[in-house]
Amino acid sequence: MNKCVRLGIIGVPVAIYGYFAIPDQPTSSKARWLAPQQKQMAIDRMEACKRRPVKKLTVRKLRDIFTSWPLYMFSAIFIAHVLGIRIYSYFNVWLKSTKRWSTAEVNLIPTAGYGAQIFFTLSYAWTSDAIGMRWPVIIAACVPAIVGCVVLSVWPEGNVPAMMAGWILTFLETGAGALIITWINEVCSESAEHRIVIIGVVEAVAFTFQAWVPLFVYDTAKAPRFPIGYQMAAMFFAMEVVLTLAVWQIHKRWPLRGERLEENEGN
Repeated sequence: MNKCVRLGIIGVPVAIYGYFAIPDQPTSSKARWLAPQQKQMAIDRMEACKRRPVKKLTVRKLRDIFTSWPLYMFSAIFIAHVLGIRIYSYFNVWLKSTKRWSTAEVNLIPTAGYGAQIFFTLSYAWTSDAIGMRWPVIIAACVPAIVGCVVLSVWPEGNVPAMMAGWILTFLETGAGALIITWINEVCSESAEHRIVIIGVVEAVAFTFQAWVPLFVYDTAKAPRFPIGYQMAAMFFAMEVVLTLAVWQIHKRWPLRGERLEENEGN
C-alpha cells in the first residue's frame, strides 16, 4: 500500500477525533465533556498569566503584527533551527556508506539518536519551566549540536566512536524548536492575534527555507561527505545562539505591552 495512503488512513481518524476532543480557546470552548467550572478554571488561568482572549483580526492589527519585531526575529531564529537540525537526517546515509552494518542495523542505530532526542527535549522543557526562562535553555541546546557539527566537519573517518558521537550530538538541539514556539507565546502573551499570526508565519517561512536551502547546502550527490554541509549546520546553530541573545535583549528593552496593543487596535 502506498505510504501516503497509509498516512491518510491514520490521519483522518485522528483529525475527526481532534475536532470533537480538542477544547479550543477557553473563552469560546464548546466542548461538551468540560463542565462549566472547568471552563471557568481555564479562563481564570489564562487571565492569571495575562493571556488575552482572541479578538477580531483587523487590518490595523495585522499592520501592527507585521511591523513588530517578534515576527522577524523569531522567523530568523526558527529558520536557523530548522536548517540546522536537517543535518541529522543524513545519519543513515553515513552508516550505509561505511558498509560495516547490515540494512537492519542501519535502520536501527539511529534510534539511539531519537531516544536521546526525546530525553533531552523533555529535559529542556522541564528545565525551562523550572527556571522560568526559555532563552538560556535554547542556547544550551545548541551547544552539543555545534560540537557534533565540528566533529563531523573534521571527519575522523577512521574513528567510528567519534563519528557516532558527532552524529548523535546533532540530534540534541531538536527540542529547542518547542521552546522557541513557547517563547513566542510568552512574548506575545497579551495579544492572541500576535501569537496566532506570528507562529503561523514563523513556521511557514522556516519550512519554506527548508524546502530549498538543503539542496545547496547538503548536496546529496556528495553525501555523506558534504563539502560545506557540516560547517553550514554549525553556522546555523551558532546563528540561533546569537539571534536568541538578540531577542532576549530586544524583549527586555521593547516588550509588547498590552496597553500599546490595545491603543493600536483602537486607532
